[in-house]
Amino acid sequence: DMDSKVVQYFKVADSTYKVETISIAKLSVVDDVMIWTFPLHVDGNTKDVSVDDICINLSSATVNSEENIPSNPSQQTNRLEYEGLVLLLDGNSASVIGYNGKKTQLEIPEEIEGYKVVAISESAFYESNLVSIIVPNSVTSIGAYAFCGSSKLSSIKLSNSLDTIGESAFAGCIKLSSIEIPYGVEYLSDHLFSACTGLRRITLPDSIIGMGNEVFYRCRDDLEYIASPGFWDRVTQY
Repeated sequence: DMDSKVVQYFKVADSTYKVETISIAKLSVVDDVMIWTFPLHVDGNTKDVSVDDICINLSSATVNSEENIPSNPSQQTNRLEYEGLVLLLDGNSASVIGYNGKKTQLEIPEEIEGYKVVAISESAFYESNLVSIIVPNSVTSIGAYAFCGSSKLSSIKLSNSLDTIGESAFAGCIKLSSIEIPYGVEYLSDHLFSACTGLRRITLPDSIIGMGNEVFYRCRDDLEYIASPGFWDRVTQY
């Protein structure tokens, strides 16, 4: 039925979308797999997004009729919400992909409902109202722009298991006055602390071997770097 209304949940690039309506535009077959190409309207985390001409492989998907929409979509999308934290689940692990809670002082648990929290994903706390946050020691990576633009964030304690921090993760955190990068992080990504105008002190571990572009762009001229002797001679800037 080319005009029927269908509902399905699709995961694309770590984001989950609920397809509400479909108007079929074209059917093609590639390697014995049916590919429908159509304009669709999807509902993301908090707002509707219009997407045109997206190809979705329906060979492994089961399309539900309107009356069969799952009562708990998180079971279909591998997502979990806990006290404002939005988590993407993968096996026994979870990544924080967003936050819609009201707390401004946040301590993320190492484990939530049996899932080990291992990552803070890209833009998870982008322009948040957080004042302070404690990242659990179970977390090994922080994605790009994770805390970017969080202009009220003044205190952050990072995981001692952290090894990767994406670009611009703390850019624009103007209230952040000090931060300690844990041993294990090897690279300071591009624009990591750009426009952190309140940053006065940063502790840098000996594990760092490289830095990206403009890591401290528009930071204070008197920013104090706590590092071992010879640190700057050893680190390569790309």
